Amino acid sequence: MHRFVLITGNLGNFLVMSTFFYFTHVSAHHSFATHYITNELFEISGVVTDVQLRMPHSFYYLDVELENGTIEQWEVEAQSIILLRRMGINAGTLEVGDEVQVSGMRSRDPGRRVMFANEFLLESGERHVMYTLHDDSTPQNSETYLASEDRSSLSSSDTPLLQRMSGVWIRRSAGPEDVFNRGGDSPMPLNRAGLAGRAIYDPTNASAIDCKAPNFPALLYAPYLIRIQSSDGRLIIDHEYYQVRREISLTVDHESGRSLTEFGHSTGRVDTGVLVIETDGFEDHPAGLASDWDGNGRGADIPGSSFKRLREEYTLSVNNQFLHLDLNVQDPLYLTEPYRAKRLWERAGAEVIFEADVCDLEISRRSTINATGTAIN
Repeated sequence: MHRFVLITGNLGNFLVMSTFFYFTHVSAHHSFATHYITNELFEISGVVTDVQLRMPHSFYYLDVELENGTIEQWEVEAQSIILLRRMGINAGTLEVGDEVQVSGMRSRDPGRRVMFANEFLLESGERHVMYTLHDDSTPQNSETYLASEDRSSLSSSDTPLLQRMSGVWIRRSAGPEDVFNRGGDSPMPLNRAGLAGRAIYDPTNASAIDCKAPNFPALLYAPYLIRIQSSDGRLIIDHEYYQVRREISLTVDHESGRSLTEFGHSTGRVDTGVLVIETDGFEDHPAGLASDWDGNGRGADIPGSSFKRLREEYTLSVNNQFLHLDLNVQDPLYLTEPYRAKRLWERAGAEVIFEADVCDLEISRRSTINATGTAIN
């Protein structure tokens, strides 16, 4: 997150700052530009009354005392339990009875005492920042989880590419376009059908509300780990977010007449130092091209059709520490032309745990209710 404070005003135990800032790895569940006031930094101070660390989001509950002695109950939404752990925040960081100052974004509904946390300042003076203040879009404290050894000795001449790509990877920024939740127009070249599909987006009917995994390419934008393995003519890519597993054939070409599936059919090959993965056979999906939280959706889901095709080209940096992706997305039903983007991952250290926390349906729905103020059937 980058912020530039312009005006401050003190309102008892509330502090509102008019700001300009953007959030990088805020979440992979819903759009914050749509649901929260992203140009104001809002702060409260209070006593913790309950803590719920869950997937896809966590919740802290605070009693906030006003200047007149009135106590207000506030609900503070935060990152998922997986991301909080990687930021050094666990069940013992904030406990019931602790005093804390929280800064972040307030819900756009002024009648709701709800905010999304960016930073915790504990009574001891300990500070936990949940979003990076750097351009690399890295969660706070994530450097702890990066591989320290130099793997440049694993040259292409003596170690196969897929073997060098094997391991666990942490998402990094691929450039200024790799920013979450900015809002505004999608960078995808949408045709009339694509624009119409984005325009009818209903946040209370999004697939994420029911703990359904996002589709591709949205999963490639999620700020979670991926794990790559290869054996017996197959490449396996596990996505920590929603525990999605891709099994990619390295020996079978695309076949016609196959049934359509949620995540399509993928084949892969190594071509002169490049891992090429091609995927087709997708089912129609209301968020097939983008989810509201990613850098392509920017506040709204974008549908995808059975004509969607993905081409992923993965390469390694010279020292084998960075995994680069050049992405090509085609869907003539919703795009005027193919869409190209880049992704970047950095190799994780051997001590990193590939988490498997299950999405909590009640928590998933609550986060959307809080942000929109709308009940979900």
